Amino acid sequence: MLDKQGSRGKPTVYLAYSDEAGTGDPRYEPITVVAAIVVHPDSQWPGLQDDMEALVDQYVPEEQRKDFEFHAHNLHGQFHRSDYRSLITGLLSLPVKHGVPIFYGAVSRAWLHEDPSRDSEITEAGLAFLTCALRVNAWIHSLNPNEQVLWIADNSRVAKEMRTAHTVFRDKPMVGQLEFMRLRHIIDTIYFGDSKNSRALQLADACNFAIKRHLMKKPDVEHLFQLIAPIVVSGPTWGSTGVD
Repeated sequence: MLDKQGSRGKPTVYLAYSDEAGTGDPRYEPITVVAAIVVHPDSQWPGLQDDMEALVDQYVPEEQRKDFEFHAHNLHGQFHRSDYRSLITGLLSLPVKHGVPIFYGAVSRAWLHEDPSRDSEITEAGLAFLTCALRVNAWIHSLNPNEQVLWIADNSRVAKEMRTAHTVFRDKPMVGQLEFMRLRHIIDTIYFGDSKNSRALQLADACNFAIKRHLMKKPDVEHLFQLIAPIVVSGPTWGSTGVD
């Protein structure tokens, strides 16, 4: 895990990159997950970026490198190819190598909509983001109450839901008067970028892919989840996934 590099002296602004998954057909995606990696921009990002580009240089033909994007679903779909297998396993080995923590929030879609006591305005994507963000916020708070994080998410049709969840709980704690339950460490707003142009968002996508399929008990991805398991900050899933 990251050491407490910013815990003394001038506060540090960390970078959180997130990806969401599980907003399609509930029959095939019964669980919504938002996963985020949190990177120290000075001590971690340069080495992480260099290692990702080294994977591209080693396994992607030169004429395809300019527009190459790590897309976990596509890479895993052709896992029988040694180059694709090396790309995704190499990518998912990097968070542990560089001590980059991974956080997630997960919500059973059926549970959320069947619970008669739930807030009718809340959505699975909003709750998954909020759960992930609270874990990141608490982790940053544990380093130093003055630390901050800039949050960048992959472009998504649920962007409004994520921004709304952040805005509501930026100004008030989710639970009682617990300060670390208020999202004050996430500065300004949630920004959205295109994963095609961001290696960090591509890594967040790969982590999310492995986490979601692990929670859905898909054995074909368990070997990938185990690559990141030592550094995943986990917690309870909201409701049962309903997956055997």
